[in-house]
Amino acid sequence: QYVFEKDWDKTAGKVKRTHPNYRKLNNFLMKRLTEVNDIYFESKDRITPKQIKQKLKGPGGLKSFFALAAERIKDKYERGTFSVAKSELSILYNLEEFLNLKTSKNKSTVIKEIKERRRERISRAKRAEYMWMDGVNYFQKSTALR
Repeated sequence: QYVFEKDWDKTAGKVKRTHPNYRKLNNFLMKRLTEVNDIYFESKDRITPKQIKQKLKGPGGLKSFFALAAERIKDKYERGTFSVAKSELSILYNLEEFLNLKTSKNKSTVIKEIKERRRERISRAKRAEYMWMDGVNYFQKSTALR
């Protein structure tokens, strides 16, 4: 959620009433500020802002986009929403292809390589060498888009 400068009260450190979601945003900010204060006051040693930030992130730290998406896909799969899970996994593969795109190659070569990788993945799946969850596990380990 973005807050424009015209909707921000610098002196109070709050979102002004001119913003349509000012109550939710101010509540969210107060909640986060309370969490930071709790961490600061509960620590026995001196604590740096960087350490507070790490504690707010939690033990897992900041997860990559692909890791979060893989968790979502795994949830869909476990709930039995297979069509959505499969299509979202396909979207993840497409995003990865886009991110790894070599702009020095011409368009037809890139398309040919993408089709070949997809064909290989499908072929391995048909031979039972590649399980659907292998793709999910692959993206869970990905650190791209962190």
